Amino acid sequence: MSVSTERPLIALDAFAFPLYGRRLIEASAGTGKTYTIANLYLRLLVPTKSDVEFAYPLTVDQILVVTFTEASTSELKARIRQRIRQARQALLLGASQDVFLSQWIGQFSASEGELAVERLLNAEKQMDEAAIFTIHGFCQRMLSQNAFESRMLFQQEIETDESIPLSIAVKDVWRAETYPMTSEFAAIVRAVWSTPQALQKDLASLQSQPSVNIQGADFDIENGLKQAQERIKKVKSLWNEQATDIIALLDESDIKGTFWFNTPKKQDTREKLINAFYQWSNSDSFTLPADIKRLDASELAMQVKRNGVAPVHEIFELVSDLRANYPTTDKVKPALLSRYWQLAQKRLALWKQQTLKLTFTDLLTSLDTALHSEEGQRLAERIRQLYPIAMIDEFQDTDPVQYRIFSSIYALQQAEQQNKSALGLIMIGDPKQAIYAFRGADVYTYLAAKNDVEAVYSLATNYRSSAAMIQSVNRLFMTQPNPFQVTGIPFTPVQDRGVAGGFVRHGQVQTAMQFLRPEQNEIWSAATYEQTLAEMSASHIHELLLEGQSGQATLNTDNKIRSLAPKDIAILVSGYQQAQLMKQSLSKKGISSVYLSDRGSVFASTEAQDLWVILHAVHDEGRETSLRSALATKLLNKSHEELDLFNHDDVYFEQWSERFQHYHEVWLTQGLMPMLRRFIQDLKLASDILNRATGVHIQTNNGMESLPALRSPVLTGPGAAGAFLFLEDGIATRSA
Repeated sequence: MSVSTERPLIALDAFAFPLYGRRLIEASAGTGKTYTIANLYLRLLVPTKSDVEFAYPLTVDQILVVTFTEASTSELKARIRQRIRQARQALLLGASQDVFLSQWIGQFSASEGELAVERLLNAEKQMDEAAIFTIHGFCQRMLSQNAFESRMLFQQEIETDESIPLSIAVKDVWRAETYPMTSEFAAIVRAVWSTPQALQKDLASLQSQPSVNIQGADFDIENGLKQAQERIKKVKSLWNEQATDIIALLDESDIKGTFWFNTPKKQDTREKLINAFYQWSNSDSFTLPADIKRLDASELAMQVKRNGVAPVHEIFELVSDLRANYPTTDKVKPALLSRYWQLAQKRLALWKQQTLKLTFTDLLTSLDTALHSEEGQRLAERIRQLYPIAMIDEFQDTDPVQYRIFSSIYALQQAEQQNKSALGLIMIGDPKQAIYAFRGADVYTYLAAKNDVEAVYSLATNYRSSAAMIQSVNRLFMTQPNPFQVTGIPFTPVQDRGVAGGFVRHGQVQTAMQFLRPEQNEIWSAATYEQTLAEMSASHIHELLLEGQSGQATLNTDNKIRSLAPKDIAILVSGYQQAQLMKQSLSKKGISSVYLSDRGSVFASTEAQDLWVILHAVHDEGRETSLRSALATKLLNKSHEELDLFNHDDVYFEQWSERFQHYHEVWLTQGLMPMLRRFIQDLKLASDILNRATGVHIQTNNGMESLPALRSPVLTGPGAAGAFLFLEDGIATRSA
């Protein structure tokens, strides 16, 4: 399908925006998207006399607003309720400092203003009935309210965790398909998915995209397997019959010694290679040995010395043909995936029939199917009567099925048949995020929708980030003509509010986006690179915090100048390993940090292991071996000198032994938690651990100075190797 994506962008004026037809609003983060939606909502509740208004006033239960998460639904409903209240107050006062409200209330006469206040008051009271749903919530409501047209049961339970029925289906398919397999076919499947859990992971991605087309699904696995078996049999037979001649031919050929190892220094490698071929040729193995390429005519032709001639033998051509037609993973996987997906779908359907349950995906596909059935037109008309206008938030995350649903309901031809200004579909999204296929977005759906609308509008001013950061991001992305590598998704520079402020070091305003990079040009391993970048980032943070203490690093926010503090710093990493590297590097500089994305088990921590050793010693009533282990834990933090007293001071040892015997009695008589509380209080563990974690001292020119703990969240994100440092008002430092 050819999609034209060259559509002019119109700067959106929330007061003059047409509230009918099919329209797209492109909005980057921080450009006032929710504010705009709330303003358009006001105009639908209380229209002016403008020709861009909806045909008639609507109530909150007639304005469909669709978001993609429950949290977004709650937030949007609260924001709209608040905006309705603000508008009503502005009408009562006859003035407002808000630019939109000031212009809006100026359109009403005194009597019209009284009517508008009444409508807004009713809307505020009815907000609990507002038609603000998630996409799945909307589909479920339409299916249940229109059960006859959709051919659905009036009440069906929704299975919120789609992995549960999918897991049941996958295990059924795995047993039914893999158990009767021949060893050759099993080898192919095992190379793709070693366990049913691995298969389920791939099928789960298809489950969220029910209309996806699997490229290469038509590959004939059985025929490919049969031909490969015949070729392997011929190659093995030929090697067993003529191995001596083949080896001699290769030894005497003009093939490079690095490929066939026919040099004195490589004789051992050559013998291992030949023995491996013998073992393979006398086995029943269907898989190809890694070094089979050394018998491939195509490979041999590329490994000939200058002015040399490639050796010629029938086996070389057979191996070349075998490798070219062998059912490799990239050929087999699409066909297997399609086959297992179809089988899993049948088992899922059986499970749903037996349990009378639906999944979220079923809600989408069922409504889509109903809209394209014989009763589809009637169903669409019913929905249009309920909700004559729809606003789709986060539209960039819409997949083909979801767009087809709303496109069918709010068809342009239906608007032409009725009053054109009495039907509307407004889509709001960030085109840059439409490329995120990993979370279900479909960029081609977005482009198709962009081609279908009457006009494309944009929110071009960022109200969230600092002017310096906006300018830096604009410059970065404008260095490339097509930064997102997708035709039709250009980078549109965002305007800033022109608000002064920023990050100042030594009296100089800093560039908002900076890059840390090592000066060395040598090639490093990934581990060395990440370690080096973590240390560089930690050193940079350390330097900034010292400057903040001395007043040489300041932030200008809301016309207030203050010193840079640990709370202003956050670090973005790509995963747990990088988080640990950063924590260690910061710790070496005396800076503590918190990893907010840590989902590891508390039982795997060092503290948990130390506590187990201590509890074991208490349980053993202070016996020598257990007691020594407990006192040597990092949790108790005993010095080497103190631990050595056990070898020389019997009185000291007896004191600790009696103490642990006492803790054992408390455990038996009062319980575990009272014993632990007594233990922590007696040994002052809380204050000791707190001092170790946050009692940071940094050497400065003026001597030892105390530095508060750096509680900087280390967030898991799509950062590069190393650390991505964001400061509170949009200042960023990235190690790259």
